[in-house]
Amino acid sequence: MSAQQSGNEELAELRDACAQLQKQLDFLRIRITRLEAGTREAERAPYKTQDEVPTLQPPMVAGEPTPRTPPTVAGLPPMAQPARAEPVSATESNLEQRIGGTWLNRVGAIVLFLAAAFFVKYAFDQGWISPSTRVILGGIAGTLLVVLGEYCLLRKMRMFAIGVLGCGVGILYLSVYAAHEFYQLVSPSAAFVFYIVVTSLGGAVAVHGQVLPVAILALIGGLATPVLLSTGQNQQVALMTYLLVLDCGFLVCALLRRWDVIRLIAWLGTAILFGVWALRFYDVPAMWRTAGFVFAAYALFHAEAVLALRRQALTRPHIVSIIVHANNVAFFAAIYVLLREALPQWMGLFAVLCAGLQWLIAWRLCGFAPLTASVRTHFWIDGAGMLALAAPLQFDRYLVSLSWAVQAVVTLWFCRRTQALWLRVKGLGILVAASVHLIVFECKDEALQTTLVSVGHWHLSWLILCFVFVGACAYAAAAAMSQSRSQRREEDASATGFMVVLGTALVLGIFAYSWERYLATWWWLGLGVLWWLVALRVASARVVAVVLAFTITVKFLSWDTLLASTSDAWSEIRGLILNRAVVTGVLVAAFAAMVRSIASRLPTAVEGDEAPASLSRLFVLLVALTIAGTGTFEVVRSFRFEPFSERFADPQFAMHVALSVFWSVLATVLLAVGFIRRIGPLRYFALALYAVTLVKVFFVDLAHLEMVHRVISFAVLGVMLLAASLLYQKLSSRLTRAATSAALREHRSRAP
Repeated sequence: MSAQQSGNEELAELRDACAQLQKQLDFLRIRITRLEAGTREAERAPYKTQDEVPTLQPPMVAGEPTPRTPPTVAGLPPMAQPARAEPVSATESNLEQRIGGTWLNRVGAIVLFLAAAFFVKYAFDQGWISPSTRVILGGIAGTLLVVLGEYCLLRKMRMFAIGVLGCGVGILYLSVYAAHEFYQLVSPSAAFVFYIVVTSLGGAVAVHGQVLPVAILALIGGLATPVLLSTGQNQQVALMTYLLVLDCGFLVCALLRRWDVIRLIAWLGTAILFGVWALRFYDVPAMWRTAGFVFAAYALFHAEAVLALRRQALTRPHIVSIIVHANNVAFFAAIYVLLREALPQWMGLFAVLCAGLQWLIAWRLCGFAPLTASVRTHFWIDGAGMLALAAPLQFDRYLVSLSWAVQAVVTLWFCRRTQALWLRVKGLGILVAASVHLIVFECKDEALQTTLVSVGHWHLSWLILCFVFVGACAYAAAAAMSQSRSQRREEDASATGFMVVLGTALVLGIFAYSWERYLATWWWLGLGVLWWLVALRVASARVVAVVLAFTITVKFLSWDTLLASTSDAWSEIRGLILNRAVVTGVLVAAFAAMVRSIASRLPTAVEGDEAPASLSRLFVLLVALTIAGTGTFEVVRSFRFEPFSERFADPQFAMHVALSVFWSVLATVLLAVGFIRRIGPLRYFALALYAVTLVKVFFVDLAHLEMVHRVISFAVLGVMLLAASLLYQKLSSRLTRAATSAALREHRSRAP
């Protein structure tokens, strides 16, 4: 035991040491991430006092002494210690630097640009400078400002340099625009070249000096160039080639300097320019060229996003997620609109390929830094959405619902090993969509309702097969989710229950919709028996079996008996006793009796809960009600529609006698069973049935029946009441002993 104890102590020490090392490693990771993300802020404010620099304290390692404050100087009183400078508030210092170093610089650059513009305009109005001289002077001024900005960058005056560089690039754009638009000094092609030169200069300066505002200005100027040089004619190839080159250049800048906003502006500008062109100039002959450009732009932005994720060349992952989402949606929608008429049979395959591409990218990004986790999830979600759209794009009619159901099963099967909530939502959503599509659209399809096989009252159609297939898929998905190995127990249980309810509703609904009421009840019973067999092995299936038994019994008592009699549907039934109504009632009662044992074993929420016992008593009452309802229905139907009723002079009176006899006999039998099996609710129901029979005998039979019928009714009822009294006298002692034993057991269980 001593060796084992020493081994356990060494193992505990190793675990503590590993935990401390893991804490230090996490601290270093956090510090490296903050240093990388704070590079830009450090460059904007290179000079900070020591009090303003945030510090990170590493976690304490076990065994290290706690750091102490420096000791005071010996021999000096507390007031004579070396005075420390009063620290400046970090908030006040940051605000002051932001106002003085950033905003004043930018406002000054804008004011200087406006001053130059006003001066040039005034000089133009006075005729001091010729148009060509004006343009040349503007170009020289812009170039000098760019050079000055570069010099300021070298001198570490970064905030001032940003304003000067932005002003210089803006003046260069203004000079080119004036030369082309105002004075027509250069042709559109020459102006296009000048715009490209200015844009390239701005991008190069921005990348070299790490100046994001100048890069934004250059990108906006580059995107505005086609608008400024527009001639109102369709120049698709030139426009789209230019946009691809422009996007490629600035995406390289974004990749080098981790400028996520450049990616976003480039994508938005490209999408807007393409949309404006498509609304004005697109025609069918340009379909393939347009599709090629859409694919090239999509591939460019997607490839750059993936490369940035792999190289960790981004600071705001949510912006990349937005670009990925928008790029997928725009590409999928554009290709569908362009090619849906030319290649309608390939649209589903196109959706599948796009989904596979997203999942391939997400899989290739696995294993990289946690910074890519959110974007990787968006790739998975986009792929799932595209795959869901493949069914309605490729198939038609009922095949859409069937393919969605299969896809839901596969999706939820993958949820067994993952905790991804979006995957569960996607699977449930597709399953619900398949069910809704089947109910809303397929039920109106007359071709699906064509009978394939017909045997008596039973027939089979494609619509029934479709509903049963989707219901079976819901059951399969529930079975897959019930074996989930993830930690989402409550969520998985809720999803499993929802899918079981959905599948059961689909199957029961199509049976009731397609077949005659009693035949539908037989199929409901078949489904209930299947769940009862499953419940014998799987405890969680007991609830489904109990609910199904209750639902079937309620359907029989309401739809198959009460509503059948009020809607005159019972006139179509033929045969005494051995007909489908009586057989159905017997089967329903037998099934309710079978499920009673399962209901008594349902799990309870709290200890001592009497819900299972109450359910067991409820099913006993349901069995009694089913038997009483079946017999009453058959007696009334037989005396109204069967030929044997013609033997009686007055079938109505004979029916009342038969009812009184049936109720009396049934009450006596139920009372006897209640005593033998010690089932209280059964005895209470028998007494209630006696009371109803007595009321009927005295208020109906006595007033309307002939003497012979009265004698029969009263005689049978009297005999049955005497038999009931004898049962109570002979068997009441059993009830007393049972109640006393139950009270003693309860008292002993509560005793300490």
